[in-house]
Amino acid sequence: MANQNTIVRITGILNALGIAHSSWYRKFIPASERKRPGPARKPIPAEIERIVIYYAKLYPWYGYKKIAVICRRAGHKVKNRQALRVMDEHNLLHRHRNCTVELYQASKLYELLPKGPNELWQMD
Repeated sequence: MANQNTIVRITGILNALGIAHSSWYRKFIPASERKRPGPARKPIPAEIERIVIYYAKLYPWYGYKKIAVICRRAGHKVKNRQALRVMDEHNLLHRHRNCTVELYQASKLYELLPKGPNELWQMD
């Protein structure tokens, strides 16, 4: 039997290295072998893909929902999910601009600064 002083537990080593226990014991599966949950995706017909791309380029400021509505009003059977997937694959979706709170507050403070003479009055 080994002396208790010489027994090193794996938890102590992982804590010292800063590695989570769940990461250590998780089975590693390469990304190429991972499976998506649920049924496999159905391929989008080429005609629908062509129509969605046409309308997305015709109205570049619209999102996928509006593009799907425009396609349906034109007489094509296009679902919102299909429009989203096609626009995402062809980089036609708008990217949300990240506006941080600090930038917003700085712009508001800049508006308060005096821009001409006699715009700032103070009292002691």
